[in-house]
Amino acid sequence: MAVLASPAHRGAGFAYATAAVATQEALGIGLVAQWRSRQGNEASRRLAQRLGFTQLGVQVAVTLKR
Repeated sequence: MAVLASPAHRGAGFAYATAAVATQEALGIGLVAQWRSRQGNEASRRLAQRLGFTQLGVQVAVTLKR
């Protein structure tokens, strides 16, 4: 799960409210909620922590040469 917020609307609580509802809906129907963000995106990581997510690992993306 991840939430995108335009710069003009960041810090207003919209991302938190949206993610909280989506997380509860997912859990309510038996899904496993996962939060993903790019490394270094501390705002996203803090939001996930506020929502109760626990960091269990790190996802790495690579670009392969052709």
